[in-house]
Amino acid sequence: MKKVVRYLLSYALPLVAGIGLLIYTFRDQDLSQVKSLFQQAPIGWILLSFFFAFVSHWARAYRWLYLLDPLGYRVKISHSFVAVMTGYFANLLLPRMGEVTRCALLQKTDRVPANVSFGTVITERIIDLFILLGLVMLTLVMESARIGQFILNLFGEKANQWITSLQNNVWAWVVLTAGAVGCFVLLFFIAKRYRHLAFIQKALRLLEGLWAGVLSVRKVKNKPAFFFFTVLIWLMYYLMAYVLFFCHPQTAQLGILAGLSILVLGGLGIAAPVQGGIGAYHFLVMNAFMMYGLPKDFSLSFATFMHTIQTLAVVILGGLSFIGSLFIKSQSTAPVKNSKKV
Repeated sequence: MKKVVRYLLSYALPLVAGIGLLIYTFRDQDLSQVKSLFQQAPIGWILLSFFFAFVSHWARAYRWLYLLDPLGYRVKISHSFVAVMTGYFANLLLPRMGEVTRCALLQKTDRVPANVSFGTVITERIIDLFILLGLVMLTLVMESARIGQFILNLFGEKANQWITSLQNNVWAWVVLTAGAVGCFVLLFFIAKRYRHLAFIQKALRLLEGLWAGVLSVRKVKNKPAFFFFTVLIWLMYYLMAYVLFFCHPQTAQLGILAGLSILVLGGLGIAAPVQGGIGAYHFLVMNAFMMYGLPKDFSLSFATFMHTIQTLAVVILGGLSFIGSLFIKSQSTAPVKNSKKV
């Protein structure tokens, strides 16, 4: 019974939530506009988006090698890429299954213990989380006026007034910061006082694991290359979405800051615990386009167009990688001392 409940909470519930949000977002939507976008879109821009998607995934696979190398595991870039893409493919079927699939496949092809590679994947996720949060803050600064209107559309006038007053009031920031620090201090003393409780211990272990993941980057031998590939990943994420703007005159006029907003809100949508970000991506990106004055129907149609193109890239590359993994012969990459830099 517990396994059934756990399955429902982990997989079925997020899927139902995603589909429900998708249905809510698409209510009264004319789907013929989506069909028209696909028919009229220049194939050149779509292929360029596919290319940037490929480079981003390849860069992620290559960056993974820098985390595995200090542990003594020398993995081929082709095997790393196949594992990464098969993991993405699995995520389209079941949320959070990608990480498990990715590590299990690398254990099969290169005999890297899954628990070892999983720790490096967690490190990757933490790094990407911090980058996404940084991009969120950058977007808030660069597009504060539009985001205020975005919040107004979503939550109403009171929320917009609160955001506006917060932007123009230095003391509000001081109070907000002091309150946040106070909450952290209070949580620290509560955790110290009641650390014997099971859920407190679990939370502390989680935080310790996250912090350990961040610190593990120090073990990377070639840090400049590691951070180069990290920047390359996110630059490609930006470009794979931005070049699709040129598929239609209404989006072609949008600037680079619009691309940043789409990257951030689209990233938050994809990060939602639903298969492929369905529903969440469409809702957030639709509202992002509306921030720039585009009609609601067109905004949702173009968000659907972008999500479909990006998902199709994962399906093609992930599907081919899964098929390719069936033909990769297992080889040993047992830890070796004094391994060379990647």
